[in-house]
Amino acid sequence: MPLPSVPSYRVPLPKDFAAELAECATSLPEWQLVKGLLSTESSTACRRALSDLPHTAEFVTTCDRLLNSPESEGFAVLELAGLLDAADTADTGLRAVTALVSLIATPLRAFDRWPLWKPLGTNLTIEPMRATGVGYNPMHLAGPRHRP
Repeated sequence: MPLPSVPSYRVPLPKDFAAELAECATSLPEWQLVKGLLSTESSTACRRALSDLPHTAEFVTTCDRLLNSPESEGFAVLELAGLLDAADTADTGLRAVTALVSLIATPLRAFDRWPLWKPLGTNLTIEPMRATGVGYNPMHLAGPRHRP
């Protein structure tokens, strides 16, 4: 029986790219937020740190096509499990993810009382689409990143 094809909106990260991202993230400074958005300085530091990695341009091009092309659905699903597995700590993993998504959009804090990355618990008594419910919980990003 043939395996189903991978949906075209999924963006896998090559294993070597995930390892390089995780390694690179260890040297990134603590990110800063301005009015709940990742600061320009933090975004610039992330882009600079990732710019020399071999798969960065391909990742950005793929995401740009998926997010902005008229024939696309306007979204992308980033497969980040390998990246989080490659990181030596949860903090390094979150720094790597923040750096990666800052290449294509602006990470934002959804609510002032929460950090940039909030662990999602599971509560079966809450409505499925609410935070900690068992429904779909999308990652929050602010529009496309403006390219210089």
